Amino acid sequence: MKGQYKYILTLFLIVILCSAKTDEKIFDEYQGGRFGYSNVTLKLFSDSTYNYSEWGHTGRSIKDSGKWGKTNKHFYLNSETKTSWTSRNGKSDKIYRFEMQKFTILGDTLKLIPKKHKDNDYFDAYYKLYKVINSKQ
Repeated sequence: MKGQYKYILTLFLIVILCSAKTDEKIFDEYQGGRFGYSNVTLKLFSDSTYNYSEWGHTGRSIKDSGKWGKTNKHFYLNSETKTSWTSRNGKSDKIYRFEMQKFTILGDTLKLIPKKHKDNDYFDAYYKLYKVINSKQ
């Protein structure tokens, strides 16, 4: 009878340990862009990494990944590696997509902040992203 309890206890512990291990990263997903012209998706992972993808009506597509963090009131994105993007004219030169790119999060809205004030309207139209509620978490 004692051996049976040890077997049941061992099985119970194995089930608990196996269910506690997960390889899935927890993230918040934001999407935006301008309907019919572009789509932007940004996934902010809990380990301070991100994945970014963007496509535009001109045929441009960009994929990037890197680190995100927070300084003072603003968050920022930094690309890990240089990337190029494709467009109708072919591939671009390899550059860092984001270098200390500031953004804010207010409620369920993430907004990239342009480095030049004159770009505010463009960034409002194309780089205001909204939280996707049904993402894996």
